[in-house]
Amino acid sequence: DKGIVDKIVKHLKDNGVDVVIDREVMKAGQSIQNFIEQSIKKSHFVLSVVSSNSLTSGWVSKESLAASYAEWLDEKYFLPARLDDEFFKPAFQVTAVRAINEQLEALRNTIKELEEIGGDARDLQSDVAQLIDLKNNLPKVIRKLKDVHTVDLKEDNFEDGLAQIM
Repeated sequence: DKGIVDKIVKHLKDNGVDVVIDREVMKAGQSIQNFIEQSIKKSHFVLSVVSSNSLTSGWVSKESLAASYAEWLDEKYFLPARLDDEFFKPAFQVTAVRAINEQLEALRNTIKELEEIGGDARDLQSDVAQLIDLKNNLPKVIRKLKDVHTVDLKEDNFEDGLAQIM
């Protein structure tokens, strides 16, 4: 999704929109969760670019959920844009939960192995918690995306979608 997001960012910047992108602005060592929350609080609107791939990323889903709450609490404008329609299909949640469960199983196996040799697995436990949070919040994020108009940025509609965003 990075290549498409880069094209969107370029278009927005070329049209005078200030854009905050984590990889460009976030300082080394800065808390990702804090960065997301602070960036949303400081912004007038949040463009959340989502796809079936990004929705299985814990941070993207947290960003989408946080943006939703920011909209309700601080009257922020939450503008979701989609790169595909897969997450609208009922089977997507089944596929996503299976993928998350596989990641959880692999992490838990690694934790078990690490603990058996006397290692500290606290950082991995945090990863487990994040994946569980993702699994539990995925239906909420998808419901929010279904309840609002999402701008279509699929390849065949990219230019028209950018025009809608502007």
